[in-house]
Amino acid sequence: MKTNRTPYARQYRYLFLPLERALAAVPQTASSPLGKRRTEVVILFGMCLLISMISAYDTYMLVRFQETIHELNPIGCWLMDLDNGSVALFVGCKFIGTIVVLTAIAFLYLYREAMAMCVATTLSLGQLILFWFVTYS
Repeated sequence: MKTNRTPYARQYRYLFLPLERALAAVPQTASSPLGKRRTEVVILFGMCLLISMISAYDTYMLVRFQETIHELNPIGCWLMDLDNGSVALFVGCKFIGTIVVLTAIAFLYLYREAMAMCVATTLSLGQLILFWFVTYS
């Protein structure tokens, strides 16, 4: 019986094609000034992914413990009061806010790369602090 020893990434290459095409659009040569850009795009993508995943985790925890939650965010409290104590309006606004922020980072990167990296790094650190607060408090 012969076992398949093909590496996972090559065996299921079709799963990675969209990411490969996106990265192929950025030049790969390290000697050119644009070679650095590919690494920046990957780092920015990773930070945006981290921001969205922690936001989703925070939203999950908010919905899961909505009966016993004590929201510290005054805008969140106001939105829940508007919705008669339900978290639905707050979750919707939180979702829209996350999408707007991630889109703003992407467009900011097109015009001001350094500023976009600074904003994404700051938001990632803030989200990591939020993750620690939500998980361990």
